[in-house]
Amino acid sequence: DIISDSFIVIGASKIVEIPPYFHEYAPYMAFSTDKGNNWNVQDFSGTYLRGIPYDLCFLDENTAISILSTGTGVIYTTDRGVNWSGGLPPARSYKYNDMKILDNRVYVAGEGSVFLVSGTNIADPWDLRLENTVYDHRGFDAANPGSIVVGTYNPGSAKSKLYVSTDRGINWKTEFFPDAAGMVVEIVSDSLVLVSSVDQIYKSDISCKVFQPVGPKFSNFVQEIKVASNGNILVGTQRDLQLSTDNGQTWAVKLNSPSTSFTCINVFSDGTGFVLSNELYRTTDFGNSWTPVGVSSFTPKHSGFFDGNNGFIIGNNQKLYRTRNSGISFEEVAFAGLTQATYIFCFDSLSYYLSGNKLFSTYDGGLSWKENDTKGLIGNSFYNIYMFDHLDGVAMNFYGVPGIWATSNRGNTPVELSLFSALPFGNKVVLQWTTETETNNM
Repeated sequence: DIISDSFIVIGASKIVEIPPYFHEYAPYMAFSTDKGNNWNVQDFSGTYLRGIPYDLCFLDENTAISILSTGTGVIYTTDRGVNWSGGLPPARSYKYNDMKILDNRVYVAGEGSVFLVSGTNIADPWDLRLENTVYDHRGFDAANPGSIVVGTYNPGSAKSKLYVSTDRGINWKTEFFPDAAGMVVEIVSDSLVLVSSVDQIYKSDISCKVFQPVGPKFSNFVQEIKVASNGNILVGTQRDLQLSTDNGQTWAVKLNSPSTSFTCINVFSDGTGFVLSNELYRTTDFGNSWTPVGVSSFTPKHSGFFDGNNGFIIGNNQKLYRTRNSGISFEEVAFAGLTQATYIFCFDSLSYYLSGNKLFSTYDGGLSWKENDTKGLIGNSFYNIYMFDHLDGVAMNFYGVPGIWATSNRGNTPVELSLFSALPFGNKVVLQWTTETETNNM
């Protein structure tokens, strides 16, 4: 852009390689105050700013601004190109497609139906007037007495959001996460919550208002985080299982696989635990050493354990198997109505929740299974379940419209009758019934 026949601003970009396969674009800006005879040129490849300057405009002789295509946010100068900035959130947080200048204010619109307006000083925080972004639910964890944290992914922003509840999902607060996706959540306590992006772990307290990065980035995508009772942190990635004994500052690879992610990490207070990749591994020392259990009749896909001996595995054949001896042997669990098992949550030694073609639960250790009421939702779309007690719980679904689900009656209808009869008795009628669950019932 040109103003006053003397001031010229040029926006360009520079390729930044991300070995071995990827690259990004960084702004490359030039400013002249003497009709282009001399230039102040600045390279931003060493900063956080990414994108190609697009729709570059002067506001006055000192101030110029551009949105960043293929990247996020804006880049502007208020001192004739001596210094450039990406601004403050929320201005730097979204991908923009168009910009207009009116009465020395900047108006931008972008992906996710966002619309923001600057003040007369563009360095001040901008006004977010519309945000209609649909966030994909990704990370999820819950813990007693009532904490829930849900991570999201927003493809139109460099930041995502977290949904936080401390009263079992009755009330929620929305907080910003300092990365593009909250992929994995681990609630350790009210004073420690770990949330990962694709390759970086961050920590906060249960308020999730302020996050700090924990240790270095991982070379492979983070799939799961688990903190043992002795403080060891276990992280499963797309290629390996890593352990930290110093609060995440340094990491040691304990298991690796060239083609299979490490997921379903369980570690119990006695130091025993399990992890899945293309087979089942067991630890007895809080994750310091692992031995393969040796599942041969099927390939594990998901697991849920409630102690160091007892648990379930779902195979890639979508069948459910149970072990009572730390995986030495397995027995198939089959019952009428079950097909396509995908996910299991073990609340205690008697209560389990199973996603398949429908959502099922048992309260007697698996002797009998009930079909739960999910109000028309496809049962196998539940891929995260947590029960606070035998009645109250939360879940997150994947297929259909992603959402957060809650139950106050362990997933059953408020009154579930197993027997009801009416018998004549003189001029009266005697009613007899047996209920198996009763909530909110006078």
